[in-house]
Amino acid sequence: MYRRRKFDFFEEKLGGKKCKIPEEIAGKVDCASSGRGKLVIGCDDSTVSLLDRGLDFNFGFQAHTSSVLFLQMFKKMNKYGCSN
Repeated sequence: MYRRRKFDFFEEKLGGKKCKIPEEIAGKVDCASSGRGKLVIGCDDSTVSLLDRGLDFNFGFQAHTSSVLFLQMFKKMNKYGCSN
């Protein structure tokens, strides 16, 4: 028998209010992945940004010379992979 579980990723309840993407993320968001309390965003300006559960910017870096189109978290390692 399978049990369905619901986990809340975000700690803050916004109550229907529109949340904003942090100002440090300047490019258009192309892809995203999440896990282990982090939200990873890949943008068209070739940057990857890490946010925490409160949608606060942790850090970002330039991953490629062109846009980031795919992100994936590796389940057994606490690492992310990206491709352009």
